[in-house]
Amino acid sequence: MAARRRKIEDETPGDDALSSLRALLDRLPPDQVKAPRVPVSRLAAEALALSATAESLRERLLTKRLEPEHLDHLPVLARALTMAQAELDAARGPRRTEAELALEAQAVELRAEMMTAGRFALRGDANAQGTLDRVQDGRGLDDLAMDLTTLAVFFERHARELAKVGAEPGALAGRARELAATLVREVARRRAEPGGPSSEVKEVRDRIASLLVETMAEVRAAGAFAFRKEPRVLAKFHSAYNVAKRRRRGGAEE
Repeated sequence: MAARRRKIEDETPGDDALSSLRALLDRLPPDQVKAPRVPVSRLAAEALALSATAESLRERLLTKRLEPEHLDHLPVLARALTMAQAELDAARGPRRTEAELALEAQAVELRAEMMTAGRFALRGDANAQGTLDRVQDGRGLDDLAMDLTTLAVFFERHARELAKVGAEPGALAGRARELAATLVREVARRRAEPGGPSSEVKEVRDRIASLLVETMAEVRAAGAFAFRKEPRVLAKFHSAYNVAKRRRRGGAEE
């Protein structure tokens, strides 16, 4: 992507990380902006760990035509993401009602139930497991709505396999769609309130996360190639979060 090749003016991580990234982030095409599919705290931590590893191996990575900007941007983006998430949490937090918290708890419980059933019923289907891997672990209402919609489609598509383990796919898919619609309405209501948190706050968070994920992918790809014959070094370029998810469902590591 052309935008990610533009060097950030101020690459020193710090309190001004968000402002230094603004111009670069604004150039991201809308279709490349996605909510993070890994909890932000884990994503930022993995980015910083990857940055430390990559920096110590910088010269070898650069010989594989990895652009220096990718290595320079990693810590900036990781800290910027943490700051953006903090801003989003602050915007959401004070206005959260008991009803909203209860709604969120229902969504988290339903998502967990559907994920468990899906993992078990389709445990031998790599494609199905890959779909479940893309379900997020966040607790925001909009992220939960997206997850429940994804799971509803999944349950409808794999109704036969799920029915065999007594998962009641039709009922769960219907409940997931209904709850997702309620979550979407609640998010819209909250954003429409005077003084409510602007969607721009989440947009900034998502843009930073998208650029960070893409940057990490570039660094990991270079590492996977450069150290393909050095297993111990190669392991440092894997996502610990994704490896753990695959271990929990008995799949192979990437």
